[in-house]
Amino acid sequence: MCVKVLIPAYKPDDKLLTLTEQLIPFTGVFIVNDGSGPEFSSLFQKAQQLGAIVLHHEKNCGKGAALKTGIRYVSEHEQGTSLVTADADGQHSPHDILRVIEMMKASPETLVLGARDIKKMPLRSYLGNSITRFFFRLSTRLDISDTQTGLRGLPYTLFDRLLCVEGNRYEYEMNMLLSLKEWNISFSEIPIDTIYIDENSRTHFHALRDGIRVFSRVLKYCASSVVSAVLDFGLYALFLLWFPTIYAYIFARVVSAIANYQLNRRIVFRAKGSVRSAVGYFLLALSVMAAGSLSVHFLVQIGFNKVLSKVFVDSFLFICNYLLQKKIVFRKEKRG
Repeated sequence: MCVKVLIPAYKPDDKLLTLTEQLIPFTGVFIVNDGSGPEFSSLFQKAQQLGAIVLHHEKNCGKGAALKTGIRYVSEHEQGTSLVTADADGQHSPHDILRVIEMMKASPETLVLGARDIKKMPLRSYLGNSITRFFFRLSTRLDISDTQTGLRGLPYTLFDRLLCVEGNRYEYEMNMLLSLKEWNISFSEIPIDTIYIDENSRTHFHALRDGIRVFSRVLKYCASSVVSAVLDFGLYALFLLWFPTIYAYIFARVVSAIANYQLNRRIVFRAKGSVRSAVGYFLLALSVMAAGSLSVHFLVQIGFNKVLSKVFVDSFLFICNYLLQKKIVFRKEKRG
């Protein structure tokens, strides 16, 4: 099995040349210049002289776009060649990159992730990775210890699917991991050195901006749920003026469920409208409504406050709803 290295690079320094020089004796290297600008031309020319194949973007398109460019080039020009992606800033040692290559040769169809020791990360990276892992596990129930690693072994058998993964910037790498369970493929982690140069001060990852991109689907779902919850609570409070608790809950949930379906279908999961998704959503909504209304009614009967009972029950159902919509209701209707 042939495995080579793909390095996306945006305004790199000499560490890219050092890494290239160390890898070339052992494997082929592809570098994607992601619109770094004319002042970096000489550096990429030196990389070519060292033996790397350099691909160019005229303007900065993002890390995800650079990875797709490299994957597309290899799939068209070197069929049957798998790739190990590595960062250009010196965070991945040649030793670890070669270890990932060897693991890929041993398990050709397994996606391999280089996992850093989170406890050795700078505070900003530690917090970012911890939050990322929490939401990732919530969304997928997959246990990946380093969801932000850029050192990844990508089997060539996944290239077609990898090229269809959404995102052109840092969110692409997260969307790749979010697709693993849907693809039903195996993955493995290999411990690697935790290397941060100058406390990661040169990183092009911006915690707030790129964090929003990484978790855009979860954030959109939260926003959709907030809008629907405001409508739901408003109607619930209004209906309590005329109806018993259980009926007020049901009537409010029916109206808010219709609004929530449209928001989730169009904005969160970007699914095409169909009878299947509508029926699936409303069967789920009925199940949740039944569980919620009975639970709220039970809590009220044993003495809990009417409003606080609803808050407690709906907080639990919120998580269940997201996972079931993602995995079942809208799973096969996502737009490319």
